[in-house]
Amino acid sequence: MQHRWMLLVILAALGLTPELTAQFGKNKVQYQRFQWYSLQSRHLDVYFTPGGEYLARFAALVGEKALRSIQQTVGHRISRRIALIVYNSHVEFQQTNVVWEFLPEGVGGVTELFKNRVVVPFEGNYEQFRHVIHHELVHAVLNDMFYGGSLQNALTRGSDVELPLWMNEGLAEFESLGGYDTRTDMFMRDLALSEELRGLESLDGYLAYRGGQAFYWYIARKYGREKIAELLQRLKLQRSLNAAFRNTFKMDFDAFSRQWSWEMKKFYWPDIGRFEDVRDFAQRLTDRSREDYFYNTSPSLSPDGSRLAFISDRTGFFALYLLDLQRPDREPRRLVSSGRQRDFEELNLLTPGIAWDPEGKTLAVAAKAGGENAIYLLDVATGSYKRLLLGFKAISSITWSPDGSRLLFVATRDEQPDLWLYNLQSGTLDNLTDDVFTDLAPVFSPDGNRIYFVSDRGDVLELGLRNRPRMWELPVGTSDIYELDLSSRRLRRLTFSPDAWKTSLAVAPDGKTLLFVSDANGIGNVYALDLRSGRIRPLTNSAYGILQISLSADGTLLAFSAQVQGGYDLFLLRSPLERTLPDTLPLTAFRDEQRRARTRPALPPVVGDTLLPEQPYATFALDFQHQLMVVPNPDVLSPGWLGSEPDTTSDSLHGPRPYRVSFSPDIILGSAGYSTFFGLQGITQMLFSDVLGDHQIYVEANLMLDLKNSNFLVSYAYLPDLIDYQFTGFHQVGYVVRSNDSLYRFRAYGLWADALYPFDRFNRLEWGLGILRATRENLDALEPPFEPTLERTLLVPTLRYVHDDVLWGFFSPLLGSRYYIGAQLTPKLSRDGIGFVTLQGDYRHYFRLGRWSSLAVRFSGGASLGPNPQKFFALGTDNWLNPSFPTRQLPYDLPEDFVFATAVFPLRGYGVSERMGSRFVLFNAELRLPVFLALWTSPAPLLIQGITLVAFADAGAIWNNRLRLMTTTATGDRVPDALMLSTGTGVRLLLFGFPFKLDVAWRYTGAGFSKPIYLFSLGYDF
Repeated sequence: MQHRWMLLVILAALGLTPELTAQFGKNKVQYQRFQWYSLQSRHLDVYFTPGGEYLARFAALVGEKALRSIQQTVGHRISRRIALIVYNSHVEFQQTNVVWEFLPEGVGGVTELFKNRVVVPFEGNYEQFRHVIHHELVHAVLNDMFYGGSLQNALTRGSDVELPLWMNEGLAEFESLGGYDTRTDMFMRDLALSEELRGLESLDGYLAYRGGQAFYWYIARKYGREKIAELLQRLKLQRSLNAAFRNTFKMDFDAFSRQWSWEMKKFYWPDIGRFEDVRDFAQRLTDRSREDYFYNTSPSLSPDGSRLAFISDRTGFFALYLLDLQRPDREPRRLVSSGRQRDFEELNLLTPGIAWDPEGKTLAVAAKAGGENAIYLLDVATGSYKRLLLGFKAISSITWSPDGSRLLFVATRDEQPDLWLYNLQSGTLDNLTDDVFTDLAPVFSPDGNRIYFVSDRGDVLELGLRNRPRMWELPVGTSDIYELDLSSRRLRRLTFSPDAWKTSLAVAPDGKTLLFVSDANGIGNVYALDLRSGRIRPLTNSAYGILQISLSADGTLLAFSAQVQGGYDLFLLRSPLERTLPDTLPLTAFRDEQRRARTRPALPPVVGDTLLPEQPYATFALDFQHQLMVVPNPDVLSPGWLGSEPDTTSDSLHGPRPYRVSFSPDIILGSAGYSTFFGLQGITQMLFSDVLGDHQIYVEANLMLDLKNSNFLVSYAYLPDLIDYQFTGFHQVGYVVRSNDSLYRFRAYGLWADALYPFDRFNRLEWGLGILRATRENLDALEPPFEPTLERTLLVPTLRYVHDDVLWGFFSPLLGSRYYIGAQLTPKLSRDGIGFVTLQGDYRHYFRLGRWSSLAVRFSGGASLGPNPQKFFALGTDNWLNPSFPTRQLPYDLPEDFVFATAVFPLRGYGVSERMGSRFVLFNAELRLPVFLALWTSPAPLLIQGITLVAFADAGAIWNNRLRLMTTTATGDRVPDALMLSTGTGVRLLLFGFPFKLDVAWRYTGAGFSKPIYLFSLGYDF
């Protein structure tokens, strides 16, 4: 019997058909059906949709340039072509099926490892588009270098090298930005001056990008750029970070980390005496360093200067806030939250758009609304709003005309990021620029007759170009300010410093001065441009980068965001136009290096024999008696190994061609073994998909003895439309010892079809239909009379509505609610058939108590009605590692039990199948308090990370027809009958990277509580 009971632990985890259990999660909605085409370059297959051919050509040509640079830097030649998938906007990018996860606004591109595909959106800025393409191609080359270009190759080769995040993302930034850049220079200066700069091992989160870039810049500057390739090659071969550093730099990782942080500090500390601390010349309005959050951005002053609207993640998710500047010490009022409803689904953080109407009553806000962007007109007093859907996938940089009749904004259609005017009275739209150049940060003049904006158009002052320039042949990283006269539609270029990055404009109330942010000296500072004389003078000399500005209507207040102490805060500068500073700000050390490098004279050409006297060649005696052919090492790169410069003309591309679905393996896993009970065994898992991930085939097989004793599943998912479909064929086997001590084999096989219809990101309808065959056989009946095989033929329709708007913490949801209500039935098809209807629901709500702490409550229940109701059975917790079996039975008696029996959990303190019935109710409450938050983001390979303490109470009942919570024993004691009640504490942590749970429960016995019961499990909390 012992070998049979060992099987029960395995059977308790068996999954069969889609059960009516709680399955939540937000939706990835396909708002549109994409028609795909492809272009081919030398190394890239570029996929695009209608309206995206121009972007695809840009991506292919700048991608080829990027690949040449990347391969030279890392010393590796890619072994296969790379698929580059281009979306025309971020909201379309979010609908991709290449990756399963939803991609929020902060994700500008992604490279996945199954097929090493690169997916990027165009977000209305060609320099950003180029940067993201180059960045993601770095990841694709590193994937090819370290893992053979796919997860399958990585597993086959046993590639266990893990490139630290800061090395991976840092190299992507270093390569895509041409080394170092002023934005990273500003970020690292802030860390150094704020004494937040530590060693390489502390580079996590956003620091991994900026600090990692600084790491590679430091190597190239001190040791030479070729050391980067040497370090990566040694890491690939030696599979040890410490060994790679020791052999490359003659010092171990810790010593190098200390040297790097020390020399970076030495590089920036002299700036203390040359630049001003922003906290000394402006009033600090927010202080994110007191709490664990990152952003306070997009400031917008009300016309009278009394209030400030801004976006912040101070509560863990982005929201729009209003700060009363008369009482700046008070907590700002939250106007709108994002991420929990279709309206304001995502606030445009990276491309902000917040503007006050002239009366200071209404805010115009750009935000995601389903499959497009919308403009919301938000009443600040009441919170009510009107939504303007104008047919744009991307909207940013909204500003209100001085008379309140029009809205000016940047919107992108296909390859065109243009300036648009919307008339609020007539509802008409006017495209002001109508070309492919990048247009940013527009503002009105005080009289409403002119518009000022930033663009990369250089000297091109003609609007609405019919012959579109080829942006891949232009320096898209340039930045200057332009004036557009609305009556004549003529452009005038106001600045002539294209290498200085410019953002965020504001016009003085007299219309004679334009304020703007520029990194001309290497740090984002505020400058004033005299619109009559063209003279530019600085208004700030900040040591910390200023990003976005907003000027009050009378010009006496200037609000701005700046990076301080590793995050972004808001500041208020009074009388900004009255500030007087020298006309020229001191240059940062990095900006000075850039300028000297650009002006450094080239080496003189070699003419005749003026440099070296002619020397005769020596005489050698050559011996050809012992020749050996040396096979060249393909990994050793010789000069010119990349060949000639890539052809960067559009004529070098092949296509476009219509996309054709073709399947290829994502991953194939298999193993073989031998069991004394089953004999030879084999387990196989296979996933196939097309390049776009719209069609997926999954195969799983656990072969034992023969097909009758094996488990297998074949599933096809169809995902390109709004409704997702999945078709599954399966065969499932389990072995159970019943109460007569005989071993039974249960089998279920059949076909299942599922459909999922998402209404939006948070709500969906699911339905399915299965045709199943279930059997039960007695394997111990070796002699007559044989027990006949019991068989069932089942038709199973299901229906469920699901809602989920929660925001996640570390181990569990932190805020919001999730629920479902559903029905499942089986009609009785024959005299020997079965019939029932099951109704089931589950509601969970999460009350946020602090930054990461929360209280979770859950109510669930179900009832199965009819002549053959399904069973519900108690289970202490899911993924239970040390389960107990008080009844020594599993809830499988009839064939239909193997298909429909449903676990009710968590009921900590109770064993498997300790209660069974056709009805149940369950209540859970859990208080979750995190500790050791610093461990959550630690880059070190810690054994234990992220510890959370919990206190819980579980209460439920499982019964059949009549509910009886308590009963009286023969001795007169009152003990629980259907009632199950327990309380306890627990701890949650990451153990070797797996979510591990330890719970200690005390169950109610009627006279008190039991001794402690310990439960070990894997997974996340409800």
